[in-house]
Formats: sequence, C-alpha cells, structure tokens
Amino acid sequence: MADARELIVETRAQLKAVQDKLFAHPYLSAVEEGRIAKENLRLFAGEQYYIINSDLRSVALLISRQGHGPCHRRFVDAYA
Repeated sequence: MADARELIVETRAQLKAVQDKLFAHPYLSAVEEGRIAKENLRLFAGEQYYIINSDLRSVALLISRQGHGPCHRRFVDAYA
C-alpha cells in the first residue's frame, strides 16, 4: 500500500503546475465573482454532463472488450 501512496504523492506533485493553471483560470474567477450568467452556467453544466456520460460509455465499452482477462476485475472494481 505504501507504493500506491507514494505513486499518488508523486503524481500530484507532477500535476501541481496544471492544477495551479486550472485554479488561476479567468473563468473560475468570473464564476466566483458572479460575472457569468446563470444561463451560461446551465449550458456549461449540460455540456459537462454530456461529456462525462460519453466518457462513462467509452469506459464501459473498454471494460466489455477486456472480457475476463487479468485486468477485467480492476476495471469493474474501479468503475462499479
């Protein structure tokens, strides 16, 4: 388990620059300051909903193609 924790710590460190850019994005500031119209937020939420559902379908297809190989159980456990 220590190896998994170390991997998470390392991955977070590697992604720190990306995380900082995301949190500094002007859109996030605009949302926090109330400068984005509610209708635009609804559209954005709808787009994200569509994208996430599409990604979940893609993962489900990937899992179904994996069959019962050694990785199948990991996919099922990760997305169940």
